[in-house]
Amino acid sequence: MPNDTAVKTNEITPAKAGSNRLRNFSVQILAFLGAIVLWFYVMGVNSPTYEKTFNDIPVTVIGSDNLRQNYGYTILSGTDIKIDITIQGRRSDINKLVNSDIQIQADVSDINTVGQNVCSLIPVLPNGLSTSSMSSSNISLYIDKSISKSIPVKVTHTGYITTGLILGAYEPNPASVTVEGPENIINTIEGAYADLELDKIEGSINARQKLVLKNSDGEIITNPYINLRTTEVDVYIPVYIEKTIPLTIAFVDGVYPVDKATIVIEPAAVLIRGVVEKMSDINKITLDVHEALIDGEYQASIPISLPAGIENKSGKSSAKVTISLPAVVSRIVSVNNITYIEVPVGLDYTISPNSQTVLVKLKGESAALINFDYMLDLTATVDLSSLEGKNPGVYQLPVTIDTDFENSGIYSFGTYYIDIIVR
Repeated sequence: MPNDTAVKTNEITPAKAGSNRLRNFSVQILAFLGAIVLWFYVMGVNSPTYEKTFNDIPVTVIGSDNLRQNYGYTILSGTDIKIDITIQGRRSDINKLVNSDIQIQADVSDINTVGQNVCSLIPVLPNGLSTSSMSSSNISLYIDKSISKSIPVKVTHTGYITTGLILGAYEPNPASVTVEGPENIINTIEGAYADLELDKIEGSINARQKLVLKNSDGEIITNPYINLRTTEVDVYIPVYIEKTIPLTIAFVDGVYPVDKATIVIEPAAVLIRGVVEKMSDINKITLDVHEALIDGEYQASIPISLPAGIENKSGKSSAKVTISLPAVVSRIVSVNNITYIEVPVGLDYTISPNSQTVLVKLKGESAALINFDYMLDLTATVDLSSLEGKNPGVYQLPVTIDTDFENSGIYSFGTYYIDIIVR
């Protein structure tokens, strides 16, 4: 007979049933939360609709070689445009992107007209990505035949010049500049102008000035597609003055003061012209005369030499000079103590019989000439170095006469030669 007091082990009590329901509910909650996390992961990491904007993507122009080869055209401007682009795709793919992976192209190969041309932009993206939007869907390119041309530099100025001064020709450096750009615009340029703003002009001008391009009507050309290689130039404007300057005489290699001589110069003065800076120091023009040439009365036509940059405006290139030194006397002496120097090794020579003695004319003041001992104080020298390698024959060589002029006040007048016989 069964025992009524025994416990039935398989019987589910109310307390146990409640515990099972709680456990099942917790599992369902965890599954739900896991689903949410998985959904956020899928949508956040690998969503096919994720978007991101990339800024300042440069436009790549393609087809420019065809444009140049087919029509001789070139793109002058508009290629420096940058575009902002928004890209759509999986987050994981987009997050790997950098600007260099994105290319935005403008194809110009089909353009055949000059001027402004609107060109569509084509984004080139990695597989799986697409364009959501761009800051611009096209760009404007300026296309023309580009030429390079040398144009003259021209100078203008304001201001006024002081009375008596003369404004010289403008001297820009460089005198011409190179400009590049559209052919139809370049051909309208008349010059590159350096416009100087001056006030009172009292001397020569040195300035550095920016250039502006102008057409034949004087209108400034400011086209953005023109490239002026040289934008500044140095400008020199000489300012001249003319003065009448007296001619004077200076004795060379002499001892006599000019004021002791009787001198007549024709013309007595000349009109000269030069820049103000040089002319300020010129008060006379000196003509050099070798005193040794003056024997009694001396007459000669002497070239009028001017400093560099000074112009003779008188029309007279030389002056007729008449000089007399009454106190000067002359004396002829026979010199036979001649010294031969620089004799080539092995030279076989002799002195021609008619050259054993040289008659030398000496000049000086009377008292000095009387006291001059030409046997002791005068030397005669002949340099034979030019005879090296010469064939046998007679050669005429100069004789150098030295009278110790600085101490004696005596000088020789004229030139002297002797004949040397090479055997």
